[in-house]
Amino acid sequence: VAKRDYYEVLGVSKDAGEEEIKKAFRKKALEYHPDKNKSADAEEKFKEINEAYQILHDSEKRSRYDQFGHAGLGAQAGFTKDFEGFDVFGGFGDIFESFFGDFASQTRNGPRRGQDIQEHARISFNDAYLGVEHEITALRNEKCHLCKGSGSAVGTKPERCTECRGRGQVRRVQRSVFGQFAQVVHCPTCSGRGELIKSPCGN
Repeated sequence: VAKRDYYEVLGVSKDAGEEEIKKAFRKKALEYHPDKNKSADAEEKFKEINEAYQILHDSEKRSRYDQFGHAGLGAQAGFTKDFEGFDVFGGFGDIFESFFGDFASQTRNGPRRGQDIQEHARISFNDAYLGVEHEITALRNEKCHLCKGSGSAVGTKPERCTECRGRGQVRRVQRSVFGQFAQVVHCPTCSGRGELIKSPCGN
């Protein structure tokens, strides 16, 4: 079965802007979502709408589609089918990062960046497709007013870590299939801070 024109699927013109395409997708997706539309072809139409949006909202894919039509996406589609979620070069990135460490962080001390704050919120089906903004309350750690964030008791100061000599990083020799490498890692003794707290703040 020949595929329909993606612009026709979303009901937009070929010169439609990004915002217009996004609005058209939300409207169509809401109309044909299987949970809302019980017609026999609703699921197929919903998949078709999603497929069209995945191409048209991506400038590179859209340009290729405009030039070559569905045929221009054939090779990409075949690759995605066989290797979905697989990053060809991702493995090498992990390998070299483990060997050499984060070069950008070698010039500065301090712990690694913490995780982002995450909050769970319930929204309606319509809000999920049409978009919505909500204000939420989240808990986060604030700097201690007594030790000013140093972690040391009042009147004391953190001491320089003797393991890394205050650098926050140490070198480790690692052997691999590529040979022997000097790996730069955060100091395990001071967790990358470069200093140790002998008298912790009680607050």
